[in-house]
Amino acid sequence: MKNVYLFSPNYIYGNDAYLPYPVASLAAYAWSDESIKQNYRLGGMFFARQKIDNTVNSLEEPYLCAFANYIWNFEYNKALAKAIKEKFPNCLIVFGGHQISENNVRNECKEERQADNIADIYIYDEGEIVFRDMLKTLSIDGDLASVDNLSYWNLISGRGVHLFTKRTVVYDNDFPSPYLMGLFDNIIQDNHYSFSATLETNRGCPYTCAYCDWGIYKGKLRNFPMERIKAEIDWFAEHKIDLLFGADSNFGILERDEEITEYMLYKHRETGYPRSFRTSYAKNTGERIYRITNLLNQEGMCKGATLSFQSLSPETLDIIGRKNIRLDTFKTLLDQYHQSDIPTYSELIMGLPGETLASFSHGVAELLNNGQHDSLNIYLCELLTNSMMGQKEFMDKHNILTRRTPLNQYHCAPDDNDVQEYSVVVVGNKSMTVDEWKECYLFSWTVQTFHCLGLTRFVAIYLHSEYNISYDVFYKELLEFLGENETYTGGIQLKSVKEILNRFLKNSEHNSLVAYNSLFGNILWPTEEESYLEILQDISNFYQIFKLFLKRFNFNDSLSEELLRYSILRIKKPFDSIHKDKFHYDFSDYFKKNLAGKITSLNKIDHSISIIPQTSYNDWPDFAKRVVWWGRKGGSTLYEEGRGEIRILH
Repeated sequence: MKNVYLFSPNYIYGNDAYLPYPVASLAAYAWSDESIKQNYRLGGMFFARQKIDNTVNSLEEPYLCAFANYIWNFEYNKALAKAIKEKFPNCLIVFGGHQISENNVRNECKEERQADNIADIYIYDEGEIVFRDMLKTLSIDGDLASVDNLSYWNLISGRGVHLFTKRTVVYDNDFPSPYLMGLFDNIIQDNHYSFSATLETNRGCPYTCAYCDWGIYKGKLRNFPMERIKAEIDWFAEHKIDLLFGADSNFGILERDEEITEYMLYKHRETGYPRSFRTSYAKNTGERIYRITNLLNQEGMCKGATLSFQSLSPETLDIIGRKNIRLDTFKTLLDQYHQSDIPTYSELIMGLPGETLASFSHGVAELLNNGQHDSLNIYLCELLTNSMMGQKEFMDKHNILTRRTPLNQYHCAPDDNDVQEYSVVVVGNKSMTVDEWKECYLFSWTVQTFHCLGLTRFVAIYLHSEYNISYDVFYKELLEFLGENETYTGGIQLKSVKEILNRFLKNSEHNSLVAYNSLFGNILWPTEEESYLEILQDISNFYQIFKLFLKRFNFNDSLSEELLRYSILRIKKPFDSIHKDKFHYDFSDYFKKNLAGKITSLNKIDHSISIIPQTSYNDWPDFAKRVVWWGRKGGSTLYEEGRGEIRILH
């Protein structure tokens, strides 16, 4: 029996770890074949980024080691594979996964084998069938020429020639479940981690977004059998899986996804598990997504509903092959979610081709103008090796400019001894210079730090509604004001972010766009979240300076003073206990109606507002993790009446 080891290493977040579903799916299909059972022993599946020496020393005469590669483990996998080769030179190394591109392999594997080519075999696209066929062929004669969708160093002639086999598109879906085959049972039994699991109900994507790396399988959607899905949900409940991650590209796109949701909720009510469900929701099936997220929200399993756009520039959408929901539909859906107390979040990607500084800031303002105040996440555009955007022809056509940077991996502990992973970030294109990209970054930092996380949200909404001041104008002026006051809270954070940004653009190989302060735990943060936490430490000082900024807009001093007190009261802070304040203006009613899309006026009425924290946070790390990291997409940085955190007495 030849020993085979499978690797899908990921970061450990505290005590939370992901089960290695990618490689377990390969094993489930391969070891369903009798000939493979007779010739190979599954020696183990590795899911964590352990010390390389420890991993290598745990292997027993490995015949073949196969690695699932993506941006969060590619460099680690290469280092581990190299160490395995050094100790076991006859062990076959197989690389597959999203990070493996045929174009890149062709460029790297020239006529003669190079010393830094670690893998003996590369698998392209989906892996189940080719992995099984590869193992069967290796057990017979080793001639891999008949196995589609791979490339390999010629193992028979020994001439060092890298050969590519035929590429075919396979739409099979008759794959057994690794959960139901018991492949994870020993992992759960032998480890102390709280495991998260992956639920895959279908494969493929009907869309062709240029930045996405679903590759040649984009255009067709294939369903897994419902009986398999329900049996897996039973398994998740039985094995007490806290977080269930949906791997579908568009959950909710099919009618049956409601049935899947209802069964998941049935098991949750029966057993308490899974405790939460996260997924990527479909783009253009708003009513069905609303029903699904409403059901999940009622049981506390849903962090929020995604209403994504990526860009609002018509030119950009045309270039990247994306079609958004209409803004009037978006606004109607937002109103629905608000009425049901379901938080929503939208996503934009910064640096897409066709986007300009003006169109980007206008797009952000449009989402805010249409009511997206709960959570707006603005992501860097990362170049994925198997995406259309990652191909040379596309990059040349749109003059895509990039920086190779340490992986933009937030919410994990820094580790100088770990193998460094890398991202490739777009920092400019034909329509946006690098300097304009930098301005976009600072603008997005301002909007996310101050509006989305709640510091200035109510003030901006009031000025927009009553004074017709657009959100992009408001936040561009705030950015300018902070730049003029860099010795005060808010300005200090902007100065720090500028320094991070300048270091990144000057030497991106060693500097990523992340921030760190040990006060908030041993965790790396996106700059807007770390800045927000810094400001909370001296929030009174920030609002004193912010009060000076508001003089630019010439509105009622007594009202603005009270509006700032209302803003401070609504912001969740560590060490909070029950507290209250008195008001002459009914801001609570005003903003409740405003956020629900209703035209309203601000009424004067004497009343008091009590804040009743439902959870106590007695240190900064716990608050930072639970409220800012875990709670951001659920709008948890603000106290909400719907959560029982606010009591109003007239």
